[in-house]
Amino acid sequence: MDVWLSSRSQPKLLEGYGDAELAAISDVLPTICAATVVPFAEVRNAGDTDITEFVLEYTLDGATPLVENWTGTLAPGQKVKIEFEEISV
Repeated sequence: MDVWLSSRSQPKLLEGYGDAELAAISDVLPTICAATVVPFAEVRNAGDTDITEFVLEYTLDGATPLVENWTGTLAPGQKVKIEFEEISV
């Protein structure tokens, strides 16, 4: 899944994950030099059954993707915030 101008887009269902919705992601400001950020994605269960696992990948400027594997129980209507490792921008 590609997300463009993510700080301005509406929540989107995640491909291959049924009712999982990308509810929010971190906004990396292009005017900051030599700063570090901790990218995150917030996933919401927009369905009516529990979600027990999913995989998120984060890529900045074509670099090697950072991958987070999540397992647990995400009940309908609940959100979970997934943080990736810190990066320099």
